[in-house]
Amino acid sequence: MWWRVMWCRVSPRMYRRRSSTRCAHCCACRVRNRRGWVIIRSDRRITSATVNGLDDVRGVRMTGRYAGRGRLAGVAVVSAVLAIAGCGSDSGGPQPVGQSPAANPAPEVIDCSFNKPAVRPSKLILACADLGLRVEQIAWTSWGPDKAEGDGIQHLNTCEPNCAAGHFVTEPVRIVLTDLVEPGHVFTRATTIDADGEKLSRPMTKR
Repeated sequence: MWWRVMWCRVSPRMYRRRSSTRCAHCCACRVRNRRGWVIIRSDRRITSATVNGLDDVRGVRMTGRYAGRGRLAGVAVVSAVLAIAGCGSDSGGPQPVGQSPAANPAPEVIDCSFNKPAVRPSKLILACADLGLRVEQIAWTSWGPDKAEGDGIQHLNTCEPNCAAGHFVTEPVRIVLTDLVEPGHVFTRATTIDADGEKLSRPMTKR
């Protein structure tokens, strides 16, 4: 909300004739209570009650023509600061109480304990013991607060006749991360879905 700081004064005769008046400059209203200068808001309707109450509202007390101008100048500085602070809002309305200016951080994922937490990693190891299941070349289509989805290439060890002698099957899969936990703000489960709809689900590392 814009504020304008004005040093305005009108004659007592004008004040008695009308409860409000417009300044010659179109930027703000101007009024004068019977004690001296006042500061008012440019978009505020001025009434006799407003004028009479300005001393109390603004915390300014005047007993003569120039008395208290130093204190009034301090009020002007505060009003100017409010004007600068209010310029940052595009909506022009009040901000919700408790609204954080910064967005919540994106969830992370940790595939193995020897790797660092990551956001939208290009590859994930789903079998940390023998590296027998991993998804590479991941292109994430979404990364939300409770689920992440993407497409990648899965490398799966068949472990036939055993994992040491097995061979890898490579195929495109859909990968989905779920089960966000706090504290830690990490996904703790990864599920891959192949072209036939077969699913493989593996737990992920927590913090």
